[in-house]
Amino acid sequence: MLKRTCRQMVYYALFTAIIFVQEQLFSFLPNIQLTIFLFVLYAKVLGCLPTLGIAIIHVGLDCIINGSIAPFVVIPMAVGYVCIPILIHFFLKNTNKPLFLALYGVFSAILYSLCFTITNALCLDISIQSYILADIPFVLLLCASSFLSILWLYAPCYQLLQRLLPVYLFKKGEPL
Repeated sequence: MLKRTCRQMVYYALFTAIIFVQEQLFSFLPNIQLTIFLFVLYAKVLGCLPTLGIAIIHVGLDCIINGSIAPFVVIPMAVGYVCIPILIHFFLKNTNKPLFLALYGVFSAILYSLCFTITNALCLDISIQSYILADIPFVLLLCASSFLSILWLYAPCYQLLQRLLPVYLFKKGEPL
């Protein structure tokens, strides 16, 4: 059973609020956001399970606030965001190189977009080719914002969180 302290839960709530607020602040820009960067950062700092919880809560809040609780929105968003910490846990656990993580951010952005392509094709009876062609500029924007934000911001933010988080919560090799 997972044992979490009150302090850890407050940190998780704070990190969830950061993701939610930044996405709302950038909502007027199409697919330019720091969400994938933050999920990569949280997965590396907090570990897989806390980041999964943050992702699920974020998807729920985002869908409720934006009024899109339809399954063809909730399911691909949840799958796309949950894949980020899971794949980091299994494949990128031992790397902290910003370039590798930035390339992973591009992969995550494409995977996230493909989740929407599949569900929209199945649920809304939309042609996959038409959807992919119409979505190319938005996928490119999401890939670029993910790549650049991870490349530029990952190392300083990772070091900052290592310094700011209490030592007894942030132990090497152990999730928060």
